[in-house]
Amino acid sequence: MEWFKRGARARTTKQKARQDRLQLLLEEEEKQKNLLSQRSEISLHTVSNFQYLGTKGINLTNISKRFNEKEIIDHFSLKVCRGDRLGFVGPNGCGKSTLLNIIAENILPDSGHVEYGETVRLGYYVQNSDDLDDNETIIDYVREGGDFVYTNGHRVSAESLLEQFLFPRPLQHNLIKKLSGGERKRLRLLRLLMQNPNCLLLDEPTNDLDIPTLVRLESWLDDFPGIVIIVSHDRYFLDRCSDRLFYFKDGQIKEFIGDYATLRQYINESSAILQSSTTQSTEKKISYTPSPKKNKPTYKQTTRFKAIEEEIALKEKRQREIQSLLEDPGSLNEDLDSLCSEFQKLKEELEELLVQWEELAELM
Repeated sequence: MEWFKRGARARTTKQKARQDRLQLLLEEEEKQKNLLSQRSEISLHTVSNFQYLGTKGINLTNISKRFNEKEIIDHFSLKVCRGDRLGFVGPNGCGKSTLLNIIAENILPDSGHVEYGETVRLGYYVQNSDDLDDNETIIDYVREGGDFVYTNGHRVSAESLLEQFLFPRPLQHNLIKKLSGGERKRLRLLRLLMQNPNCLLLDEPTNDLDIPTLVRLESWLDDFPGIVIIVSHDRYFLDRCSDRLFYFKDGQIKEFIGDYATLRQYINESSAILQSSTTQSTEKKISYTPSPKKNKPTYKQTTRFKAIEEEIALKEKRQREIQSLLEDPGSLNEDLDSLCSEFQKLKEELEELLVQWEELAELM
């Protein structure tokens, strides 16, 4: 009984102290919430600093470049803003890589200038380059770009990124000299991503990367919040990873609204209209001067042109099917290596067909 009374008196005498203590706890909890909120804001700000891109991106003003009396780029202007995904297409030697090198400040334009926002951080993937040290380990080479990369609001370590791009952890401490040519190119790409650029310049990436790496690169670019500028002949990659297309023609760079297939159709129809206009002009002058003999597409060439169109469509359809399978390797019932080989063969065949198509399109 005495114990019960002591307990009751203790609860009574400590009631106010407990209320005071509760008030202090509530105040402390509120302070902790504010502190956590501030830390969260700081953390988010820190994360965004790695990829943050201000309102000013890259401004190209009246850029011109000439090589050996040939005008490669003629007074080209473009304002590139945050979130832009640009694809540049055209025949070999037309000036696509030259434009990227001007943007990267590796080449100076003959006239015009390039302006960059203060927050722009360029990452340039150059084709046919290999600056790797054979005696360095895979993980050390990637960590030279950074220990962490931030994507889609998440922090990804160098080890995790290597795993995502098909370098298992047991292999990450191997020397670079043990890697194959395709693995070395993949490693160069990872080093670039680890540098946390907010503007990616990709020069013919599909020429250098194997199919599984391309699948992962496309997935990575889906979440990339910065600027992406691509030079490529790969129609599927361009349609997947770019929102705006530009094509080179006689030194001029023109924007086209639509996908690569529609652009090809537009070039074809424009060539036909130009040919028709030239023919009509010649017919008007025929009573005054004899018209020069013009090369016209033969029936065989016309038939071949249509056949190439159909063949390209079928091969691209199969490419998309394989791409879908590779994006979910767990559901594969087919051999991964054979699928990759088939995809690579299709890519090479498509490149050859596109060269033929371009040649015939000019005749058409």
